[in-house]
Amino acid sequence: MELKWQITDDVIARKLGLADAKHIFPVVDRNRSYLRQWLPWVDFNVSVFDSRDFVRDALVGYRTNESLHLGLWGNEEKDFIGVCGFYSIKDGVAKLGYWIDEKQRGHGIVLASCQKFIDYAFNDLGINEVVIRAAVGNLASQTIAKKLSMQYKDTIKDAEWLYDHYVDHQIYSILKQDYNV
Repeated sequence: MELKWQITDDVIARKLGLADAKHIFPVVDRNRSYLRQWLPWVDFNVSVFDSRDFVRDALVGYRTNESLHLGLWGNEEKDFIGVCGFYSIKDGVAKLGYWIDEKQRGHGIVLASCQKFIDYAFNDLGINEVVIRAAVGNLASQTIAKKLSMQYKDTIKDAEWLYDHYVDHQIYSILKQDYNV
């Protein structure tokens, strides 16, 4: 199934293919210190082969309906700028995650992408709840969740090992019954 969304005038989201790994890795590499603040996988993505493994996992997720990652592309699909998607789809709950090239921050791309995913979850996938987990210090992700009308649910202590320390996660959620398109 072809899945391609217009996110903004200049950005589209589409399913990933193995050939995209060569575009993903340089963006990860150039944003390494920026992404490392909140993402535990950055130190494990050290070559295009690691990015290819991520794409392979995304392809499995497409087939099994257990996840859905879309690449974000700018400039008429010539420039890879990030990923947005459901890293878990299970029992009516979709867990939403994302990352974007630091140069693209502040343009509303992540917010618009997340909104498309929530629309898709509730209107096409039959999902009942969409969740964002944000580290306590990750104010940008907490702001995204709040702008999406998600409600704070809980804080989980020591939820994730981030290289040399644990971080607590704040859980934000929106239910289909509370969602207004």
